[in-house]
Amino acid sequence: MVDIGHVDLLVQEGFYTNRSDLVRTAVRNQLALHANVVKQAVAQRTLTVGL
Repeated sequence: MVDIGHVDLLVQEGFYTNRSDLVRTAVRNQLALHANVVKQAVAQRTLTVGL
């Protein structure tokens, strides 16, 4: 679990405008990192539903 103190420090140092900005950025980065897996899962489910 991320220490909220680290999050606050990054905000205070100006890396992010607020906590929500950091969380949004982290989520986007994780989605981009796993985009291929998500595409494969969607394709597989689409195929399953189509059967």
